[in-house]
Amino acid sequence: MKNIFAFALMFVSHFAFSQGAVHLTFHIAAGVDESFRVGTTVANKNNESVYGGYIVIIPIGDMCKPLPPVLKAFGTLLPGETKSLEIVINKRIRSYRIASLFAYDKHGFPVAVEDDTKEIINEREAEERKKCTDEGEKAAYYILK
Repeated sequence: MKNIFAFALMFVSHFAFSQGAVHLTFHIAAGVDESFRVGTTVANKNNESVYGGYIVIIPIGDMCKPLPPVLKAFGTLLPGETKSLEIVINKRIRSYRIASLFAYDKHGFPVAVEDDTKEIINEREAEERKKCTDEGEKAAYYILK
C-alpha cells in the first residue's frame, strides 16, 4: 500500500510540475469605425514547451449584445517565451469578454492556464452589468415611447 501511495504521489507531482503554465498577462481593445482589434499577450512561465493553444473572446456590440465568439490560435510557446496575439473584429464593438484560454502539450493534453487579468476584470463586472441594465431599460423606454 505504501508503494502504491508513493508511486501515485510521485506521478501526480511529476505531472503537476512538468506542465508549462500559460498566462494571459494583458489584453486591450482598440479600433476606429468598423475595424477593431483585441490585443492579447500570453506567456509560458514554466520550464517546458507548450505545443499550442487558443484564446476565445466574445465581442460586445451596441446595447451590450454579445456577438459571435472569435477564436485565435497560437502555436508553440517555448519556456519563458511571450507572444502577442491580435484578434481582428470587423465590426464596431463597445467591449469584449475573455471567454476561454486553453493550452496543450506535445501530446495534446491540457496544460495549466492562468488569467493574470481576471481579478481586475472581476472588479469591474458589477459596474459593467449596471451599465448594460441601464442601457437595456433606456432602449425599452424609447421603443415603447
